[in-house]
Amino acid sequence: MKKIKGNNKEKCSNLWITSALACLLILFQLSMLLGKGEIICLNNGCRIVEDLLLVSPVFFNLLGLCFFLSIVILSVAEKNHPSLSRLIDILLISGAVSEGVLVGFQLFVAKTLCSYCLMVCALIFLLILLRKKQVLLYGASFFCVELIVFSLLRFDVIPANLPGMGLDLGTYAIKTCSSPVKQVYLIFSKDCSHCKKVIDALEGCSRCEFHFNPISRVDKKLLPDLSLAPSYNPSINRTVLKLLGIEKIPVLLAKDFNGITFIQGDKNIISYVKDVCFSYNPLYEEHFSDFSNGQDGGVCSADEKCKD
Repeated sequence: MKKIKGNNKEKCSNLWITSALACLLILFQLSMLLGKGEIICLNNGCRIVEDLLLVSPVFFNLLGLCFFLSIVILSVAEKNHPSLSRLIDILLISGAVSEGVLVGFQLFVAKTLCSYCLMVCALIFLLILLRKKQVLLYGASFFCVELIVFSLLRFDVIPANLPGMGLDLGTYAIKTCSSPVKQVYLIFSKDCSHCKKVIDALEGCSRCEFHFNPISRVDKKLLPDLSLAPSYNPSINRTVLKLLGIEKIPVLLAKDFNGITFIQGDKNIISYVKDVCFSYNPLYEEHFSDFSNGQDGGVCSADEKCKD
């Protein structure tokens, strides 16, 4: 049986070394996830993308580890078994296809880029560059086609026939008393100190039914005394913020005779709740929208941990 020689042998060596380095990167990320519950990332995009996943990021990292480990094993074995060459090519093209989906999701759905994900993508294309021009042509073609398809689709649509702009699907918990006259939705973050001030101010019974809509997954210990939804999707709440062009939280959405009122900032929200939900001041409610979108009161960035 013929063995791979010359440049092909050097390419195989570069292939498994690069794949082994990628395995070490993913193993380090897995150790951070399992040990500290957080990932190493150069920007806030990683946390946003992670919040939009239906499965644990551990699962995605394990898939990546299996992919690069397979390339290591096959590229080493290829020296004595040239028939494995086709399988390596198929794996690399499959990797490019997968990255096309993931990068397209980040660009057109999450509308942010995960720096760690981009590093993994770069490593896959580096492996393809080390392989063959034909593999690069196929991989790059599939990758670009997927990005084009993603760009032609619209992902920010919220069903108009659902209460609260579809926010019911993003509701984590509900606080209600007997016969509420108004539904309000609080979009908040577990890392926002100003959001906590609003939540603390909602103790006691009121005329409003409060829906708590986090922008990321929250611990089950948060709001344990309330009625928890069997399932919820935080990405809906982030999408609503993007549609409204809102970058700061907390935000309260309240339905009234004028449509939907948006109240931003802890002071504005607490003031609204006291005068509309805990008591009834129709004049206050009628004119509140005139200044409800102002920046008065404390706010946090929806994309960063609050530093206050």
